[in-house]
Amino acid sequence: MALLRPIGYGDLRVLFVCAGNAFRSQLAKYVFDRAFEGAYVSSSAGLLPDYAGTHVHEALDPRVLQILTRHEVNLPNAICHQVTRDDIAAADIVLVMESWMKLKLENEYPSFTDRILLLCSFAGYRNRLEIHDVSGPVTERRVMAPCKQIRQAILRIKREKSLEMIAKCGC
Repeated sequence: MALLRPIGYGDLRVLFVCAGNAFRSQLAKYVFDRAFEGAYVSSSAGLLPDYAGTHVHEALDPRVLQILTRHEVNLPNAICHQVTRDDIAAADIVLVMESWMKLKLENEYPSFTDRILLLCSFAGYRNRLEIHDVSGPVTERRVMAPCKQIRQAILRIKREKSLEMIAKCGC
């Protein structure tokens, strides 16, 4: 991965992207910030301006927030944001939830393909690389399944990878 600037403690910028920034990418940012105790700059965004009934600059589905709150997950910024070229340019690593998102970003921003990765692949998983969105009726099981996948992937990154090492070697 080619980086635009030298990386020091706290300088690494990670962008999490999902379809609408209506759940998974905001959750990944939340988990990442807690796992790394705010040592790095993270943000989240979505690819699509209108996804699953959620629109850019609207709040998350209150049913999803209610389930997350019951599990002591309190997302601080529940407003959806659509990804921009500036978001991609500012990030050293862009972690996406599904392979179609990686392809879409690589097609839209070809000069940044080296920094766009699947979250689960980056975490070292070899199968089950996709973290799918809540589909169908909002239930606790459907909300908590991607939560578990995201949490496990980020904790694995923390345990097995030094982000400074990643930044230096470009892997």
